[in-house]
Amino acid sequence: MAVARYSYQCANPRAIAAGARDIQSLWTLVRQKRPEAMRIITTGGGEFDVAATAMLHKMQEQEVERRLHATLWRSGWTARFCLATALGALVGWIGLIISGQSMGGLQSAALLVLVLTVLTLKTAEHSHRNWQIRRRRMGTMGEFLLTDEAWWPTTRARPSTDSQAAP
Repeated sequence: MAVARYSYQCANPRAIAAGARDIQSLWTLVRQKRPEAMRIITTGGGEFDVAATAMLHKMQEQEVERRLHATLWRSGWTARFCLATALGALVGWIGLIISGQSMGGLQSAALLVLVLTVLTLKTAEHSHRNWQIRRRRMGTMGEFLLTDEAWWPTTRARPSTDSQAAP
């Protein structure tokens, strides 16, 4: 990527052309069509139908399971990161208040509330997604909040139901 380091380079036609090529290549990347997200097919009760999902996307069931596990892992770590960042921001803000440093008073408190709200909502969103994948069932946010199960997101897949079948 061409970057002008000195003022005389800004008027250099080669640097301008290189910059234009860089912008054009970046624009091409931005305009590329993203791969379609995998749609999960569910049964009437809301349980994941891995076989139907695999047939819809023309892939093996193991690939659907692998993608679900990858989403479980990603949502688990994203939720943990958002929660840790929110707690870090809160502890840092409290530390600055205790140490007596001026933070702008009401403005810093309002900004902190905004940041904490966004991070808490993202934590809830990813924890909910993680919970759905762990249960292999689409559940509403209300069901997630009212469940007795642990809400803390995990990064490990649950055991296969085939190995737990009764003899």
